[in-house]
Amino acid sequence: MTTAATWKFCSRFSPPGAASRHRFHPNIPVMLHFLHPSIRFSAASVHQIFRCIRENSAVSDLLLKSELLRFFYLLAASPELCTDRPAMPAAAENLRPVLAYIQEHFADPITIEELARLSHLSKSYFMSCFKQTFGLGAVEYLTQLRIKAACEALRSTTRSVSEIAYDNGFRNLSNFNRQFRNKVGCTPQMYRKEFQNP
Repeated sequence: MTTAATWKFCSRFSPPGAASRHRFHPNIPVMLHFLHPSIRFSAASVHQIFRCIRENSAVSDLLLKSELLRFFYLLAASPELCTDRPAMPAAAENLRPVLAYIQEHFADPITIEELARLSHLSKSYFMSCFKQTFGLGAVEYLTQLRIKAACEALRSTTRSVSEIAYDNGFRNLSNFNRQFRNKVGCTPQMYRKEFQNP
């Protein structure tokens, strides 16, 4: 029987040593953001990490960092996630306030025109810049963010599927079900059942 554990990364998470002189793959923060709401580790890796945390020594701290660095290497080398895109182009700096706005207001109605105004770019250039930087359009980015929030609500609350859909920016239940199945691979009801009956 294969055992796995689920680890979640908050938006402020950065790889160990990221503040040091070592240069990390520029797309790792983007990769983490667009992953499924969780990442599965093998049981051996999880046990190793927990052992390091329990020991809480200088030596175990080095081993813990090496385990995490190994994970980030595998993440950066993943065919599904690795890209050869360079770090953000200069114009993409204009996207920072857009990302912050989307994070705070993803449950509200948001238009491309509104996001373009926030970026101080034309609509067409904003759309091009966003896709070049993140590998997907702003609408798909917003949809993925909403789906991630819906997944969290399905796992951690007993609210109805329709309530979760509307609370996370979907104004049409059939559209939510379609988008959810497209992104997650199953219906919201099946997803919830899987987590309720592991």
